Parts: sequence; C-alpha cells; structure tokens
Amino acid sequence: MHDHFHDQACQRSAHPVWEELTAHLPFSVGSVVVALSALAAVTQVFKVGDHEHLEHIFHVSHAVHVLLAATGTTAMYMIYGGKPGRAIVIGLLGSVPICTLADIAFPWLGGKLMGQAMEFHICALQEPFLIWPCAALGVATGLFSAAHVRRLTIYSHSGHVFVSSFASALYLMSFGVENWVKHFGWVLLIVTAAVLVPCTLSDIVLPLLFTSQKRRRHPEVGEEEDLLKRRH
Repeated sequence: MHDHFHDQACQRSAHPVWEELTAHLPFSVGSVVVALSALAAVTQVFKVGDHEHLEHIFHVSHAVHVLLAATGTTAMYMIYGGKPGRAIVIGLLGSVPICTLADIAFPWLGGKLMGQAMEFHICALQEPFLIWPCAALGVATGLFSAAHVRRLTIYSHSGHVFVSSFASALYLMSFGVENWVKHFGWVLLIVTAAVLVPCTLSDIVLPLLFTSQKRRRHPEVGEEEDLLKRRH
C-alpha cells in the first residue's frame, strides 16, 4: 500500500496534483492485475459465469465504489483546507458521475471497441436507492473523519481503486462480453484505463483543483502539520 513518503524530488513538484498522481500510480496498476486475477480464479474454479449472478455482484461492487470514492474525494478536499459546504458538492461530483464513468462508460466503450454487443446500464438512474445512499454516507464519512482518521484518503483511495477494478471488469462480464478470459488482454487494457483516469480524477485532481492550499508535503504524512497532530 502506498504510504505517501515522498522524497526530495517529490517535494519539489510544482503542484500537489502531480505529486498525488505519481504516488498512487503503482497501486492503481497493481490493483487491476490482482482484481482480474482473482476474478479469473473465481469464475473458473466456481464456474460463476451466469450474467444475472455477475450483474448482482457488479451492483454491489459499484455501490461500494461510490461510497469509497465519495469518502476519498471529500476527505482530500477537507485536508487541503476545504470548506464543508463545498466539500459536499465536490464529494458528490467526485463519486456518482465519475464512478459511472469508470465502472460503466469506460467498460461499455471498451466492449464496443472489442466488437461486443454491450448494454448501457446507468445504476444511478435505474437503481437510485442503491447508489445515492452510498454516496451520502461516503461524503459524511469524509467530511467528519478527515480531521480525525490518519491517512484516511490513502485507505479510501486504495479500497476505491481495488473495488473499481472489480466493478469495471464485472460490467464487461455482465453486460455484453462473452468469454472474457479469452479476451483477457483487451480486458486488462480497458480496466486499467477505467481505473487510472476516473479514479485519480475523482480522489485527487477534482478536490485539489478547488482547494486554495498548495502544500509541498502531503498533510497526512507531514508530522509537522497541525492537522495531523490533531489526529493523535
């Protein structure tokens, strides 16, 4: 798990967005490999290939993804000096729309490019009581826990990326791709893109674009930071 211990080169970066992106990149790629390997093992060993069952698992993973994304986005904005009112808006924008992009739009487009007959299914619209309560809980968690839980954004982002890998792959398997193991190379590329772009946009780029504090050291690991000291 990435621990945000940046060296001097990282501390000289011009903007915290670049620092956060480079710091989270290795875990993002690793989580995709682990998630796809686990899905391959489960589907082959337990013969879970029915689209209906896979769709149920997708819905759960997508909902959890929304919760973790809302937590991470809101907490990242708060630890960089954000205001609670704006944090709620940013947390919602950084979770539901971007998770839809990661778990649904990217896999749908990738499946189409593979020549598969993909179904476009937006959970936030078709199952609102599944998605929006998770988003609200995630925003509340990030809002009220950012100043008390050390490395909250690290844990939430790690879980966020890992669950997103499952959700993106499960969408491909549930809504159009037949025999996904046969197309493993394509699936790997699609899921990697679906994780790297939207997830870093959600947890990192979006909240930091709206904050006025441009720290050289991440506030969750800089022991001299007053915010971190209040968490002990």
